[in-house]
Amino acid sequence: MTITTISVLICTYNRARLLRETLAALQAQQPPAGCEVEIIVVDNNSTDNTPAVVAESAADGRFRIVSLKESCSSCSARCCRAGAARRRRSC
Repeated sequence: MTITTISVLICTYNRARLLRETLAALQAQQPPAGCEVEIIVVDNNSTDNTPAVVAESAADGRFRIVSLKESCSSCSARCCRAGAARRRRSC
């Protein structure tokens, strides 16, 4: 079996400092040859500087970052449980 794509899903709420560390660690990884990596950050309506942390990692990192902003916890939880890379129904 050859893995050609890896999607990493991170759900967060007001954890910008920890998110910065997590994204830096992920961006430092070396994927297998020929494997595309994307990082998906689901922001559950954070009020800290989470969006800036995501933007910083997206600008400086080697992997593409998809940022999704959810406005209610149940939507974010559903995304995490399902491992969904796309936005679920609106709240």
